[in-house]
Amino acid sequence: MSPAGGALNSIVMHLSASELPIDVLRNLASHADWPQSFCGRLAEDAVWDAGEFSKLQTALAAVAGLAGETPTIDRKVGMAVLLLYQRVSAAVGAHRNPADVYKISGIDGEALYCLMEAFDTATMAVFSGVETPPRSSDLESA
Repeated sequence: MSPAGGALNSIVMHLSASELPIDVLRNLASHADWPQSFCGRLAEDAVWDAGEFSKLQTALAAVAGLAGETPTIDRKVGMAVLLLYQRVSAAVGAHRNPADVYKISGIDGEALYCLMEAFDTATMAVFSGVETPPRSSDLESA
């Protein structure tokens, strides 16, 4: 883990369930349920777990809905969401790099592209405050 990732983990690990939905919190490496979460499975097992991804997407939509109620976003919430985004993007980037041995199982290239687009949209929604629930067709294609 990079030093920046370690610093972010130490800051966001103090978030409480009242600040973020549990399905966002458990995707942070400092959470006890991380190994079973979407990000944990992606990092440790190189598996795109569609069920866990759906939970994370729904949780991000909930955060976007809460963020839409205020003109600003809490810094710790923003850092947690950015950390998740960075981790997923790094894994997908490694998967797409032909020189990298890391390959994600459980998803094909077209589905990965569509689901990353949905993940991008959900992440941006957290910062814009515009709630964009995941499309069922995105989640079913995994």
